[in-house]
Amino acid sequence: KLELVASLLHEPEVLFLDEPTLGLDVVAQHAVHGFLQHYQSARRVTVMLTTHYMKDVAALCQRVVVVMHGSILYDGSLAAFIDRYSTHKLVTLEMSNAPNPALLARWGSDVEVRGPEILVRVDRTQVASVLPELLEIPSIVDITVEDVPLEEIVASLFRSNDSGNSRTHDGAPA
Repeated sequence: KLELVASLLHEPEVLFLDEPTLGLDVVAQHAVHGFLQHYQSARRVTVMLTTHYMKDVAALCQRVVVVMHGSILYDGSLAAFIDRYSTHKLVTLEMSNAPNPALLARWGSDVEVRGPEILVRVDRTQVASVLPELLEIPSIVDITVEDVPLEEIVASLFRSNDSGNSRTHDGAPA
């Protein structure tokens, strides 16, 4: 983006970016992320990012401030935000032949079949105990454990706060 290049001409100590990858294709987004990571590290500048695009947040932010209706819902590290507000992990099982998804329901609250893959939403506190059991299923080819997408975590936080649950600036229950 030309605006990004122009904003760097005077070597600012604080770089304010509003939706820096909006309208860019995937290759350009990746290039902007890489450039900003390098620039921030090499120049030791503070980057202030405002965005609704969670891939920018995941790629560029170590600290996040979540604001809703002018109030700060959370101010802290991205890792702590995910730990605090994500109650589940996504376990993806790649199968050689798909078993009955109902059989997998005992390990997670939500089971979704996507062709040869089965996604099981497992409580974060239960992943270590569930994995050995899942590995006993004979038709598993591969298994992946991931955090719930950041978009889903943020949407859940906004929905819970819209329903009247309030939180303090550090994300703790009020």
